Amino acid sequence: MPLTYSSQIGQSIRIQITLVPSIFGEDSDVSASVVANGCGIEGTVKNSIISRNVKVGRDAVIENSIVLPGAVIGDGVHLDHVIVDKYATIHKVKRTCWNRR
Repeated sequence: MPLTYSSQIGQSIRIQITLVPSIFGEDSDVSASVVANGCGIEGTVKNSIISRNVKVGRDAVIENSIVLPGAVIGDGVHLDHVIVDKYATIHKVKRTCWNRR
């Protein structure tokens, strides 16, 4: 549904907004998280915030993290206590964590 915005000086701006739903794979598992629209989730997401248009690969695990818009998390990646910047691509990382034990 298009939205129309009119400014105080009489100019009219038409804004077209298309909301694409997120897609969850058959083996995906999302719990206690916020997932924005346009995402493709094929892995596990726990206690995290996933922004728009984020792709999470197969067997990827994201825990206690924030992933900003447009990021791509590759297959088999494990993120714990991480903030992923917008449009970042993470691949071939076995484990990234804030507190090494």
